[in-house]
Amino acid sequence: MQVQVLEESYERIKVLFEGYPRIYVNAIRRAALSLVPTMAIDDVVILENSSSFYDEVIAHRLAMVPLKTPVGKYVLPSECDCKSSLGCPRCRVLLVLDVEAGDKVRTVYSGELVSEDEDVKPISPNIPLLKLSPGQKVKLEAYAKLGRGKDHSKWQAASVSVLKSYPIIVKGKSCDNCGACVDACVKNVLSIKEGLLQIDNPLNCSLCMECVRACKSEPKGISVEEAEDKFILIIESVGSMSARDILLNAVKELISQVDKVIEGLSNVVVEVEKKG
Repeated sequence: MQVQVLEESYERIKVLFEGYPRIYVNAIRRAALSLVPTMAIDDVVILENSSSFYDEVIAHRLAMVPLKTPVGKYVLPSECDCKSSLGCPRCRVLLVLDVEAGDKVRTVYSGELVSEDEDVKPISPNIPLLKLSPGQKVKLEAYAKLGRGKDHSKWQAASVSVLKSYPIIVKGKSCDNCGACVDACVKNVLSIKEGLLQIDNPLNCSLCMECVRACKSEPKGISVEEAEDKFILIIESVGSMSARDILLNAVKELISQVDKVIEGLSNVVVEVEKKG
């Protein structure tokens, strides 16, 4: 069994899993979308609103602004000792918006949200929130909390989480290097160099099989198959945390759930043994 990082940046990670069953790697893919906790605005207290936007519209727009999430700094409200709907400094962050238009129409941006914690703030200061006509004002308090993507998309850490099979591309003996497969491939996987077919970027292959269909040779001069135990997982972050952190936390969440199942089964076994 092997895990290899093929590409990595803050926003994106591409990982090769070799020797693992598809269902296990797919579980990580699903966990990256639905289980990794991130910060998002969940409660909004409107103190003043003379704009043309309803309070509910402003609250919804604020909720959908991705927030930077420091891993391990805060706890989920359900796991916090305060047990308060308002939360406490361990499970929530206060952000304040206090804006007013002067003599001209102005656009209010996410960068104007003032957070009590510099580690929890919008991923970009340039996300438009609303427009104010001259003399209009909005003042509010917004409370951000940890949550999971399975409960609402505003808590989704990853914008993309994709599992693809590892392609195996083989040039056959009947290949006459005509280049038909090269023209059919839109992923630039194949090329003709010095009159010979070359497989340049096999990992770019999407397994569309267009190259095989374009081949005029019989039997086919090129074959494309899926590896049985090699898979590529691609995760792209919305920006709240790095793609690597999303991957690692997805695995931790799965381990935590498995531990809970084991603990539950152990208690059942103990009860059965006592009754027996």
